[in-house]
Amino acid sequence: MLILSSKRTKIHLYITLCGLVLLVVKSQKIRKLKFKVLSSLLISCFFAYSVSIFAFAEEVTKFTSSSTKARSILVVGMPHLAGESDIQIQELRAYLKSYWLDWGLEYHYEIEFQPVDLLSSSKVLHGGKVDILAAAFYHPEHENDQYVSIPYVTFSGALYRQYGSSSPSKKVALHLPHTGKGFDNPFLLKQTTNFCDLITDDSEIDLIYSWAPWLASEELKKLPRGMRFQKIQKTAPNLYMRAAVSRENRELMLKINQSMRSFDSVSSIQMWQKHISSETRFFKTALGEYASDLPIELQQYVLEHPVSRYAYFDGGFPPYLIQDETHVMGYIPDLLDTIGSRTGLTFYAERFATVNQAIDAIKNQRVDLLSNLFKTPQREREMLFSQPFDNSMTVIVSNRHSQFLRFDELKDKVISAVDGTQVSKKLKLLFPIEQILLVDTMDEALLAVAEGSADAFIGNGLNASFKIHKLNLGHLSVNKPQGFENDQLYYFGINKNKLALKTLLDLGLHSVGDIELDQLHQKWVSSVLVQGADKRYETLYRTVSTTGLVVILLALFLGTAIKIYLTNLRKTKLEVVNALALAEKSREHAEVLARAKTDFLARMSHEIRTPMNGVLGMAEALSYTKLSLEQKDLLDTLNGSAQNLMALLNDVLDFSKMDAGKLTVEQTPSNLDGLLTNVINNFRHKAKYAGLELNLRVDEQLSDNYLTDPTRVMQLLNNLISNSIKFTSSGFIELSAQLLAVDSCEPNIHTIRIDVRDTGIGIEPEKIATLFDPFTQAEGDTTRRFGGTGLGLSICKEITEALGGEVKVTSMPGKGSLFSIVLNLVSTEEVGILQGTANDDIDHILQCSSFSNLSILLAEDNPVNRKVIGGQLARLGLEVDLAENGLIAYQMYQQGNYDIIISDCHMPEMDGFALADKVNSEREGSRPRIIAITADALSGAEQSCLSAGFDNYIAKPCPLDILQQKLTAEILLLPAQESRCLENYEQLIVDREEIYGTNDFVVHASHPTEVDGDTSGLVIAEHNLIPEPLDTFPTVMLAEERGHPTNMVNPEDRDEICTHFNAEHLLELSGDDQDIATDILDVYLSGADEDLQQLEALVIGLEFHLLKDLAHRVKGSLRYLGALELGDISQCLELACVNEDIDSVESLVSELVKGLQQVKLEVSVWLQKEVG
Repeated sequence: MLILSSKRTKIHLYITLCGLVLLVVKSQKIRKLKFKVLSSLLISCFFAYSVSIFAFAEEVTKFTSSSTKARSILVVGMPHLAGESDIQIQELRAYLKSYWLDWGLEYHYEIEFQPVDLLSSSKVLHGGKVDILAAAFYHPEHENDQYVSIPYVTFSGALYRQYGSSSPSKKVALHLPHTGKGFDNPFLLKQTTNFCDLITDDSEIDLIYSWAPWLASEELKKLPRGMRFQKIQKTAPNLYMRAAVSRENRELMLKINQSMRSFDSVSSIQMWQKHISSETRFFKTALGEYASDLPIELQQYVLEHPVSRYAYFDGGFPPYLIQDETHVMGYIPDLLDTIGSRTGLTFYAERFATVNQAIDAIKNQRVDLLSNLFKTPQREREMLFSQPFDNSMTVIVSNRHSQFLRFDELKDKVISAVDGTQVSKKLKLLFPIEQILLVDTMDEALLAVAEGSADAFIGNGLNASFKIHKLNLGHLSVNKPQGFENDQLYYFGINKNKLALKTLLDLGLHSVGDIELDQLHQKWVSSVLVQGADKRYETLYRTVSTTGLVVILLALFLGTAIKIYLTNLRKTKLEVVNALALAEKSREHAEVLARAKTDFLARMSHEIRTPMNGVLGMAEALSYTKLSLEQKDLLDTLNGSAQNLMALLNDVLDFSKMDAGKLTVEQTPSNLDGLLTNVINNFRHKAKYAGLELNLRVDEQLSDNYLTDPTRVMQLLNNLISNSIKFTSSGFIELSAQLLAVDSCEPNIHTIRIDVRDTGIGIEPEKIATLFDPFTQAEGDTTRRFGGTGLGLSICKEITEALGGEVKVTSMPGKGSLFSIVLNLVSTEEVGILQGTANDDIDHILQCSSFSNLSILLAEDNPVNRKVIGGQLARLGLEVDLAENGLIAYQMYQQGNYDIIISDCHMPEMDGFALADKVNSEREGSRPRIIAITADALSGAEQSCLSAGFDNYIAKPCPLDILQQKLTAEILLLPAQESRCLENYEQLIVDREEIYGTNDFVVHASHPTEVDGDTSGLVIAEHNLIPEPLDTFPTVMLAEERGHPTNMVNPEDRDEICTHFNAEHLLELSGDDQDIATDILDVYLSGADEDLQQLEALVIGLEFHLLKDLAHRVKGSLRYLGALELGDISQCLELACVNEDIDSVESLVSELVKGLQQVKLEVSVWLQKEVG
């Protein structure tokens, strides 16, 4: 039946029958032919018939096969939406029908269509009602029961923001109607299916993404009054529509993917435009760029893993990864989308807190890849790497007016860099550490250049350009350094088990051309990355051209306003002239007032000091007479009140000079030891009267003489010690000086710290911030209880800053305070004033019998002052001639032979300056020593006096001990033929330890060493500026004695040492206060275990930088406890960490851990024994 029904069969039979009929009809004629010819004709007919039969059989076979295929029917589920929503996808549905019909013809399938609701599409597929879903979305929940194709339609959604909401949003959400859970969420958002469910009265959602804007527009109209959203122009990620089949039809899905890959861009666009109008903006085809020749094994990988996840960390890595309100965007997402358009893969981002967590996620197979990694040997053992996709172009960012094109131009410039990056590590090898400003973020680094605290920034070019544009730092210039080819490449790090993914990424990167990469760069960086030297002229040309065009346009548009502008300009100019004239008058008036104020204070200073000199001098003279107890008490009250009045006067005058900016300091060779000794001696009696112990500690490493202002240094220390005595009722006060560092480039520059420590009432932490403000005291009732103006510490701060140093304070209420002053002083070989000399030696010199021949002339116009100073000199056993003014003194000088002349500066007839000038000019070879004594304390009197020819300076009123010190200093400097009492002086010199006495002992200090200049400009001594913990206030005791460098100890010998902890050493540092020592040990034990754990952990990880810091901290603690040998080991460990000597580090850590365990045990035993 099949054969008879065939048209071709009927044709063959018809031809055969016709041939037979013709033979019969013509039979008569055939008879006439010869038999041979007839036979030939019959044979030909049978041959033709046979050929027809064979051809027919072949056709029947083909037809049978074709009929079998035509009977293979596939049901394709077409997307349908409920109600009016379906209207918007009619064109899309027409396109899908056309696509699947063409696909069926290509693969010999009969295609039937069935409408499917998106919400129930997965159930329909798994129930077998359809073979293929034409509209499906990838979701991890369906990985085990269905396959999805590569994307072939792209959805472009819309973002809506509520009116009046501020960015960043409070909450964001997805509007995904008709999708159910068959949708993989690529956003950082909450998911819902209905606007009305999404928006409630108590919700805080203000940003919404919808994949169906036509539905969102309708549902927005249903919102309550007052809740309105507007569509915003903002890029959102695409959603990809795919085909889906059940898990059993794997081969079918491979065919579907192969067909989708076969489309080229022209055919895919033609097919799309045939069904989709140009007005449709929500959909577009994803076909046309897929690689058609992808190996079958890679096609199978894409089938099994259609989606790959890449890691990013909080804050992103702009412009590569930028974390937005709704999703992650940037250079990397765009590049991965481009790779996906070639391979069929889709990439979604997954957030992690830090980059280390992101890398761990690759190792643990939680994600598939991570971008922007540098390739290192260690990482190559842990993950796979793709081909490089970009380089971390190193650039120099600077201000446009001072651009740098080479690294050698950055010599002596401050360079900012992000700490911890590869660039910062390289900079430390190229430049001195003090030249590098390390910050935490690139924003801080660029702002440092923009604000002028750094000259240049060195870092990644793409990052820098993006940040400059984002921070609106248009005045910064980006340049690639010439002759520097040290850019590192960026790679994708890939899960170790995803070799096929690596191959796909490499193929995708290879398919992305240079033009596409340039477009990506231009998209995310609005300005040119690198501006070489040639670019400057191009930029200048564009700037000039643009400016010229703007000027022309302004001239055209503003021509009519020129007259108004000129009128306003004249008016403004007149106002400015008037304002300047008024300002000039105000300035002149202010200067007159300032001069009047200064003159008034100077006169008041002189006028007040003159009578006060008489009061104090007479009170001092009266104290040497025989007095009753009541009279002595009255005299003490008089002295105390007068001294307080002078202190208040000095404070007010000093503050006035500071307020006027006229505080000046001198650079005079000064003996620091002598300065400190004199300060202590000034307060020794007062401290003894108050029942306080007054100690002095001086570092032996200090030089004898430094260039500084001895008067200001003494004023500074006097203020601090006076404060300490005032606020300390019991305990001790300690003055100490230590050498902190020596400049490796200029060894004569020393960094010195001077500490004043007391056990007084202390200061509340919240009061310390305002402690140095003028007219401020720590407590409101301090003035009532202790007196004072609140200016003392403010003056101390101003003096310290004028000396080029800084002052800091730490304090604990009820336990005491520590004031620390750090100064950079220049050591000098010149002999300094205030050379430290013991009081007994001074008395011995002054009481020498031959001093009766010493001749002194006093020139003073004030009779009270003559009486006071004359009486003081007489009490010192010295004879003095008195002159009422400079002229009389000059005449007496010409007639006599004086060793020392003491002269007031301001006198009638001839002042002290003229007297000094005449004396110096007449007897240059052998003139007397000239000492100025004046009440002028406001105008830099000391410097003026010394410049005028005086040899020394005394301020009125002058206590007897100060006068005694000044005279002694001058006596020692008299010419040899005139110093008739000095032949035995060398016998009176004693060691400094003997001068200071039993309570004033010298601090042992480690010898400062110099290091290479490229490591650090200064070698910092082995202690912190402020001792820790704060409640102990320990005196800093350095670990090594002068001239005894640290030597390594044989480990075998070290094992024989049974103890490390030295309790006596700690008690000595704690002022023999066992409570303080106990507190120190408790603090040490509380952190000992953590130190041991960190040591062992850091040496395993070979984290040299952290290990070095820990060794430095442990070293300080050990030297406090007297474990000096372990402190030396810690110091050696520091050096080994700097050199990254693994063997030495491991050996030293082992020894140090053993020692720390021993110290911990010894401290515990001591505490148990002493405290219980």
